[in-house]
Amino acid sequence: MKTKMTSAKAEPVLLLHTTPDLMEKVKHQLEKLIEVEYANYTLGSDHYLELSERIVDVD
Repeated sequence: MKTKMTSAKAEPVLLLHTTPDLMEKVKHQLEKLIEVEYANYTLGSDHYLELSERIVDVD
């Protein structure tokens, strides 16, 4: 399960290796932890790899 958190300051991308059931249990705690109002959760790693490539290409 991959999660992308969005905020006004930055756009952190986190890759979490877990089950969908566990992700449902922890997603609200993750939003509080990094102080965002909304987080986009995506199953699989394709989107994570795409975002990671963009970050590497920018540097």
